[in-house]
Amino acid sequence: HLSDWSRTQKKMDMFRFLQENRIPCYPMLDPADHLDSEQLSKRGYFTSTKMGVAEDIKLPGTPFRIGDSEFAEDAGLSGIDEFDADEIGWREQGVSAAERGTREASDSSKLPLNGVRVIDLSWVIAGPTSTRYLASMGAEVVKVETSSRPDPGRVGPLHDVLGQGKLGITLNLKSEGGLEAIKKLIESSDVLIENFAPGVMERLGLGWDVLKEINPKLVMVSASGTGQTGPTRQYSAYGTLLQIYTGFAGLNGYPGAPTSIGMAWLDPLCGLLLAYVAIAALRSTRGEGAGEGQHIDFSMVEAMLSTLPEPLVDFQTTGARSHPMGNEDAEYSPHGVFRCAGEDAWVAVAVASQSEWEPLASLIGAGDEAIGWDRDGRRDRAEEISTLIEAWAINMSPDAAARELQKAGVPASASRASADLVDDEHLKARGFFDMLQDRDGVSRLMPTLPWSWIDDHAPSYGQPPALGGDTRFVLKSMLGYSDEQIQSMADSGALH
Repeated sequence: HLSDWSRTQKKMDMFRFLQENRIPCYPMLDPADHLDSEQLSKRGYFTSTKMGVAEDIKLPGTPFRIGDSEFAEDAGLSGIDEFDADEIGWREQGVSAAERGTREASDSSKLPLNGVRVIDLSWVIAGPTSTRYLASMGAEVVKVETSSRPDPGRVGPLHDVLGQGKLGITLNLKSEGGLEAIKKLIESSDVLIENFAPGVMERLGLGWDVLKEINPKLVMVSASGTGQTGPTRQYSAYGTLLQIYTGFAGLNGYPGAPTSIGMAWLDPLCGLLLAYVAIAALRSTRGEGAGEGQHIDFSMVEAMLSTLPEPLVDFQTTGARSHPMGNEDAEYSPHGVFRCAGEDAWVAVAVASQSEWEPLASLIGAGDEAIGWDRDGRRDRAEEISTLIEAWAINMSPDAAARELQKAGVPASASRASADLVDDEHLKARGFFDMLQDRDGVSRLMPTLPWSWIDDHAPSYGQPPALGGDTRFVLKSMLGYSDEQIQSMADSGALH
């Protein structure tokens, strides 16, 4: 029924109609289609530069907008160890790990964000990813939910990974008691990250104009699909839809094949960027000469476009639109996956230079003349080279082929399913997968972090919180509520 209806609609008209009715929908576009975007123009996203004889070439900017104050571009992450732990404060009142129920009793005092308190008002992937990283670096993260609309990530195993090391509370922010409690928590916190639709925080009475009066040093990060300002600010969004909208998904398919939304790539990318900007802004509000708190407006569309400068510049300089290339590459050759022994077994090869091609040519028996082929020559003979590589690899496993290629100095890897990585020797040696507790206290093999500390710093992998599992602890031990006050809040519905 949906297809029958959509075939009668122009995609931009359908886009606006569905969004006006609060239905998440985005059209498939090319990156170049955004060069004249009214939304991005209103937000001043693109910067102009000169390239050769071409004037006013638009380049993608950053996805961050700082509220009322200037934010030094060189603030960076250096000097994070200058945070004054006494000034920021762990703010706990001698409560033992046992009293905190499910929290991990590990010593995080040597981690760089020890003493930083973060309020997590985000859900699904991007926001929870950023707060998971902050928690793993020692920050005390309080995840605030409501039992009527909990984080959708709780439906599956997502929360068991992204909830690691966090405290979990439930508050009815539409109640007087719940609003009072969140304001007290904000008063004693350093960072607040939220990804509600623009305007929701204001309607709750928690807009930036209110929060900066409660806590002048607060860093508030607001993440949304297209940003807090502009004509499409109210449009509903998910990362996978924005991958279609920005043209990213259209670049990652095969010529002539239908475009696929694909797996979530933009959400975890934004999670990294959100953690980065939160720490950088926090640093600028601490120490000698520090400024006031900051409200950061983060746009997921702008984050995605910032990774796509080539198709944007190519269109402006040549008029050519981007298109999917499958496994081919505009610069590297050979570049693709090649069949090995077994069903659906492949080895991936990416040759970026002559010094990488020469040992590959010798290995696959391409002949003396072939060793001298330059990039253009290799591209002209791509089919011949593919046949030679597959003839060489067809009796080997992908891992064995990759080892032989790497030994010869050729960039290569076995093409694997995600589940295969659990048994990867290198990841095992680095301890990337570890037995961690899920929300029910059951130990399961889960991914940890993309970094490790060289010294004795120990990342925090505390058990993910149950829905509202730490509400009493947070109210009593952090905010000073009495048992009677907590019971009164529960009776009034403020803790739902």
